[in-house]
Amino acid sequence: MKITKNKLVDPGILTFKMSINNPAPVTRDRELETNFPDGSLIRARGDYKVYVIKGKWRRHIINSKIFSLYPGLLGFNKVQEVEPAVLAQYQESDLVRYVNSKQVFSVDGSGKRHWLNMTGEQFSASGRSWDAVFTINSRELNYYPLGQPISK
Repeated sequence: MKITKNKLVDPGILTFKMSINNPAPVTRDRELETNFPDGSLIRARGDYKVYVIKGKWRRHIINSKIFSLYPGLLGFNKVQEVEPAVLAQYQESDLVRYVNSKQVFSVDGSGKRHWLNMTGEQFSASGRSWDAVFTINSRELNYYPLGQPISK
């Protein structure tokens, strides 16, 4: 009997390919839950960081005060705890834009927003994805102090 590690699907659960003198391997695989609706709040088990989900993207809610800027929509009571491997399947984004504006900002780890001073073509050429831009309200936008613009 030959057992080879196939992939990690979540902590503690490995999938294996097994064959017992059989040319066609028998596979066992358990897929992770990664289809949370946009706006879902998740955090990895054992971690304090809360993220909001949009498609395949996650954005860190850098301060719990952000919850108060969306009454009835956000709150710790709506945070779902997931395995770290589930969280890792979402790409992290720090890009936001106000709902009534085309300006895109990057929110850094210290909570400053930096205007991406570039054309749409430059934005795309920089490797950034339009799908990674989270739409926020004016209260959240103004919560972040303005930092230096980013031009590349």
